[in-house]
Amino acid sequence: SDAKLRQFLQRSLIGSAGKQELARYTLAELLSELAQAENEALEDDVPRGAEQEDVRMELERAAGPVLAPRERKAGCKNFFWKTFT
Repeated sequence: SDAKLRQFLQRSLIGSAGKQELARYTLAELLSELAQAENEALEDDVPRGAEQEDVRMELERAAGPVLAPRERKAGCKNFFWKTFT
């Protein structure tokens, strides 16, 4: 990678638009290295067991008690009754 970068630098310095090409290449290299480092950090961050535990907890919360439609609407009726008296 370093030899390839050096060759590119030498070629780009010879050309008239070398500075722009060099900036684009180094920016692309920097972004790719950052993305690779970020992906590696994310892989090490969360172990599989903890991830499965989180999914299980979310499913338990989603399967909580379901209220009947009348029980939900009763709060609105009480609210309006209290505000107009």
